[in-house]
Amino acid sequence: MGITAAQVSAELGISPSVLYRWQRELAVVQEKMGRPSYEDLEKELRRLRVENDFLKKLPVTSPHNHRSVPVDRALAGSF
Repeated sequence: MGITAAQVSAELGISPSVLYRWQRELAVVQEKMGRPSYEDLEKELRRLRVENDFLKKLPVTSPHNHRSVPVDRALAGSF
């Protein structure tokens, strides 16, 4: 997917264990600050991509067509 921890640590001149420790420490700081973790952001991105794909498949309606499907109800059955 990207570059490995070994590659990053070699580029920085540190051992992979130091890099992993920094990663754990960052996760703790982010949690204390109320910021989402990387995993949370990836999960949200996947959810939004599914929602976006679903919305792309909905029929296009004109502003004069009052037949609309509430998005919340339409998405509820798609997950």
